[in-house]
Amino acid sequence: MLKTIQSWWSAAWVVRAIERMAALIAAIARGCFLGRLMSVAWDDLPAVYADSRCCQVWLRCREQLQSLGAKLPPLKHSYFLSQWPHWLVADFAWLWQGSWLRRLLVFWQRYSVGLESSSEATQSEQAPPRWRLLLYAVGATLAVVFVFVLPQGGSLIKWAVLGILLVHVWVRPQLAVYAVAFLLPFLPILSLTYLLLVAMVAHWLQGQRLASRSSLLRTLAALFCLVALAAAFASPDKLPSLRYWRYYLAGFFLLALLLDTIQTETHLARVVSWGLLAAMVVAGFSVWEYLGGAATNLSWVDIRVAAVRTRVVGTFDNPNMLAAYLVAWLPFAAARIFDKNSTIAVRLTNLFVTGLLGLSLVLTFSRGGWLAAAAALFVVVTLQAPRLLWALPGLILLAPLVLPPIIWQRLLSIVNLEDTSNMVRLYVWDSSFQMFFHNWILGIGQGLVPFARVYPIFQFGVVPALHAHSLILQLAVEGGIFLLLFFLWISLATWRIATTRWEKAPVWAVPSAAALLGQLVHGLFDHTWYDVRLMLAFWLLVGLTLAAYRLRLGETR
Repeated sequence: MLKTIQSWWSAAWVVRAIERMAALIAAIARGCFLGRLMSVAWDDLPAVYADSRCCQVWLRCREQLQSLGAKLPPLKHSYFLSQWPHWLVADFAWLWQGSWLRRLLVFWQRYSVGLESSSEATQSEQAPPRWRLLLYAVGATLAVVFVFVLPQGGSLIKWAVLGILLVHVWVRPQLAVYAVAFLLPFLPILSLTYLLLVAMVAHWLQGQRLASRSSLLRTLAALFCLVALAAAFASPDKLPSLRYWRYYLAGFFLLALLLDTIQTETHLARVVSWGLLAAMVVAGFSVWEYLGGAATNLSWVDIRVAAVRTRVVGTFDNPNMLAAYLVAWLPFAAARIFDKNSTIAVRLTNLFVTGLLGLSLVLTFSRGGWLAAAAALFVVVTLQAPRLLWALPGLILLAPLVLPPIIWQRLLSIVNLEDTSNMVRLYVWDSSFQMFFHNWILGIGQGLVPFARVYPIFQFGVVPALHAHSLILQLAVEGGIFLLLFFLWISLATWRIATTRWEKAPVWAVPSAAALLGQLVHGLFDHTWYDVRLMLAFWLLVGLTLAAYRLRLGETR
């Protein structure tokens, strides 16, 4: 084993990689185009960007889109595309106002994010007419009959619920942001893509101004998607790559909707409250799954090293993906505990949420997720409660005595080269580096199909792999050096935005920065976008960070 690791470490590609990295750093230091590009201020609204040609091109494209939308036939006189959707939304709003679900939601938002009930809720002045109530009753009866009679009744109900949700998004596109925040762990990625597509089309056709304010991050996200599209066209498997690329487009749609719809702190608090509620449901389900002794895929554990019998997956198909999802929301609950303006009830509620999410994260036994959570919580404590850092050395010394043996053994396996997972990662990273160096301009294309076609050419021995086991490496392999640079630029710019003037709104800025750092740390050791829904979670964090930044600067309508 030692000889194998020594040969792996002394391989020629390591020397070449170091030489190329040194040449790249030297080129940036000398002031090449890339150096000048990266030296531009990374604030979201710099004067350099507002006066740039890229911004002017986008403004002209936006005006063309607005004029095209104005020329389309108006939908306000359409019976099936306007009247019926508005009736349905109004009737559901009337039903929602008096429901106990709304009372529970108001209670949750009050004690989770400190949001008091406002008068923004849509209220219907009168009850729907009897003929519509009769129609709804007939539809509900048929739905119950279909569930018990037809073998595909459950699928029909799911499509009916999705259709009702799409109608609401068609009438009120801003609801798509709340829906994605809550339904992300429950709906498949294709349904979420349809939801965002309908919201963007409705937002455009209703005459609302697209991208009313300039944004460097949105432009970088658009360039990120364009580079991914070029990589898909250059891929040997164009059709699978293009199918996968639509999820990149869905992420861009989500970011654009977030920037256009989150105008007040109330909107931001609602998005976070829906996300925390979904995370709490998923965490509770995963704990129940562990108590029930759910079967675990043997490929996720190494019985020789760690006595792990069950790794929870929740609503995801992989414990590492569940850990990445929990890390995205854990800082938002933890930040409320240390917030000076939080009431005792809000702190106790978020303490319970933090404990539940933390317990679920522990039960995933995801070492990358644990490291990511530690990095995220370190940011929260450092910025909001720096006095607690004095207790960090003591906690490290007491960890072997306090932690259960199974968790301590799992932590020690991080540096154990005999662990099967560690060995596989080293070999796959070696092969992935080779794939990147041979396709460094535009990569091999997005998705699992191009990777499965090209990986056997560079495969080390008989070690199979579906992906690169690293988000950073996977993006480099799929889209080349340019896609990787845009991703790193977006991540660094978002981090700078999150930490700029964070003292004005620490309850939003600190958890955004912590969650982003957690995603990046986890992405070093796992391909966290293997479940594509986590790609939407990343763009959701970017949008929330930018919205919180603009609120701190007082740029609300």
